[in-house]
Amino acid sequence: MIFYEKSAAQYSSYKKRMRIPLEGGESEGGYLQNFCLRDGYLGGGVGSEQVTDGSVQISALFCVGGAIAGYAPSGKLCVGSALADSGFAFTGIPDCVALPDGDGMLLSDGQTCVSVTSAGANKLTLPFRTAVFAYGRLWRTSDGVRLYYGALDDYKEAAVGRGQTGYIDSPDAKGKILRLFFVKNEILVLREYGLQKLVAHGDEEEFAFEDILSCAAVNGGSAAATQNALFWLTAEGFRVWGDAKVNGYSQFFTPHVSLDSVRGAACGDRYFLQSQYTLPDGTVAEGLGVFDAQGGGYLIPQKAEGLVSVQNGVFFTHGGKGYTVTEKGNFLGGIAHRVWQSAPTQPFGCRALLGEVCVRSKGPFLLQIKSDEGSRALCFAGGLCRKRVLLAGTVFSFRVQAEECELYALSAVFQRGEDKV
Repeated sequence: MIFYEKSAAQYSSYKKRMRIPLEGGESEGGYLQNFCLRDGYLGGGVGSEQVTDGSVQISALFCVGGAIAGYAPSGKLCVGSALADSGFAFTGIPDCVALPDGDGMLLSDGQTCVSVTSAGANKLTLPFRTAVFAYGRLWRTSDGVRLYYGALDDYKEAAVGRGQTGYIDSPDAKGKILRLFFVKNEILVLREYGLQKLVAHGDEEEFAFEDILSCAAVNGGSAAATQNALFWLTAEGFRVWGDAKVNGYSQFFTPHVSLDSVRGAACGDRYFLQSQYTLPDGTVAEGLGVFDAQGGGYLIPQKAEGLVSVQNGVFFTHGGKGYTVTEKGNFLGGIAHRVWQSAPTQPFGCRALLGEVCVRSKGPFLLQIKSDEGSRALCFAGGLCRKRVLLAGTVFSFRVQAEECELYALSAVFQRGEDKV
């Protein structure tokens, strides 16, 4: 095959510049399913960092300040960096609330409550299924009907009396209390069929619930919150309250999520969901979904267990080891979440020469180009850059691998080839 130089009149017929959309996703160590792609951006990825060495098998990990706690498959509570047996046990993965001073946490399964700090673990008579610290008090419930509030600035005080510990019996048409959160300086009460706000300023006799919204049956395990937003799943889809907008998050995932045994977590503008996902081809994959406010969403095909968000961290376990989610790096199994693949491109329907590529980006990345006749790998440092490729073929594909990058434009210049007569 010979490539001929053409006159100006013939030039447009034999040479073309094409914009290359990055439409598909893949991973370094396994399959990565993209739910929604952001135009001009490679999508926000996450990595993970191992916290425990696996010498003690755990099903859930909790870290607040210098305090570390692990829930073992046997139900035992293990504490400290060595995950030593605390002598306490739970009937299931406990709920966790960080202490106001940031140096520890309270863990409870609704029957047993244990305080874990850097100094060790102690049992308290403050059982809860869900709890939150707000307005100088500890708010907790075990049965979803009676809501206890602690004494001001003394959460350990158990004596019931005016100005001390008290409770509110709160039967409601929206059902039992499933979760408590403190979002945008307000106590949010997520019930079986809706969301309320607890007005708890001033005199204790004036504490009251105010309705915010009603919704379909709520999955309590999916609920998670940041300082500014609350996320949860219902039988009819995904809900958000606060600064985030529901239409900012990928809507693809909700009809494809099994609501059995899901666990949610949140950090920054990201919502994490441990669940089983039905992929577009009909296969079912167990993994961790990650969704952000810009519409990005993807499935990490690794079995994550015990997903929790505590303070400003997201933790999970895999293979009995504890991990924390990080902003950078690879996930389990070497999965890199910033790897994106274009659809096959056939510029002329016959053999062609890829002469050059032009990119405009922020941040470095590796561009790999393949054709049916060969491949090229090019490194870009960022900014506006044009590089020669000189790769022949009929069908071309483009693959971008980046740790952290925004790709604003990717285009390629092709020249059609002619057979020598």
